Amino acid sequence: MGETIAVLLVFFFLVVIGMVFYVNVIKSKTAIAKDENAQLEAVAVLKRALSLPELQCSRQDISSSYCVDLLKLEAASRLMPSNEEHYFDILGFSVITIRELYPARQNYTLYSAPLEKFSSKSSTNTPISLLDPLTDTNAFGMVTIETYAR
Repeated sequence: MGETIAVLLVFFFLVVIGMVFYVNVIKSKTAIAKDENAQLEAVAVLKRALSLPELQCSRQDISSSYCVDLLKLEAASRLMPSNEEHYFDILGFSVITIRELYPARQNYTLYSAPLEKFSSKSSTNTPISLLDPLTDTNAFGMVTIETYAR
């Protein structure tokens, strides 16, 4: 009888150790998946922001990807902050900044709706081309999108 109880205690002890190990593995996989989903959401917001007709540059009615029209950008940087509720469904809790890096240096904050209390913040930087349609020249720029999650 004593041997059976000892074997059962060892068995249950091994089961508890296995469960603790399993729970820790599941926690780490969940954290990795959560981080990956936050990064995917940041990329999705980036794609939605760059596909806005308010920013896209086009030549002969053909829009270019990862290209922003400087005239539209200047107008949008004045209009979008006053109409954040209109863009919230598209861009969510994020901050979108476009920086012109070469030949001039200028910053444009298009959208700013950060969360006060957030559980995670993901930042994505992407190089873009900035087209000046008046002189038909391109500049080099960077889009920075910070997305917030609860």
